[in-house]
Amino acid sequence: MIGVLIVAIMSAAMSTLSSTVNSLSAVTMEDFVKRFKPGISEKAYVRNSRLLSLFWGVVCLAIAFFAGKIEGTVIEVINKVTSVFFGPILASFILAILFKRVHALGANLGIVAGVGLNIYLWLAVPQIFWFWWNAIGCLVTIVVAVVVSLIIPRPSKEGIALVFQDSKKELGILLGFFALIVWLSVQLPSWLS
Repeated sequence: MIGVLIVAIMSAAMSTLSSTVNSLSAVTMEDFVKRFKPGISEKAYVRNSRLLSLFWGVVCLAIAFFAGKIEGTVIEVINKVTSVFFGPILASFILAILFKRVHALGANLGIVAGVGLNIYLWLAVPQIFWFWWNAIGCLVTIVVAVVVSLIIPRPSKEGIALVFQDSKKELGILLGFFALIVWLSVQLPSWLS
């Protein structure tokens, strides 16, 4: 029975890794190779896909050897690595919805600054708990994006514009749910004890 459980765990891990490597290879082919070689033949496409799968597999293995030394538990490793990126990703959504004057260059530089600062905090300032990297990365990304967009003005492209004057009701509902979640989070420990 123990052998069957080990095989099940290994097959689940292998299926996750194979889909990761396949996705990375497919995205690299579509976003980079096909963009710069638009008339690529099917034979070259398959060959390049296989080479990219091998490349991304080696990269995943190298990262796995490094990630094993980050923390003691897998959950903490995952949370620590993702905390580097989640704050700036959240900030990009906030910038897209709330800040109409922020352009792509400002947003991209903000994301790079937020991720860069989080990596610096990880490597050089271990006193700051990794959970705070989300908030710090988000704030730095927003500030850098807004400042760069003010310093380097660029014409904005026409697209879908979200105007919050027309959606005050929806914004109020979202803020109400947020307040409810915070209140429940504060009250739940006293209810369960």
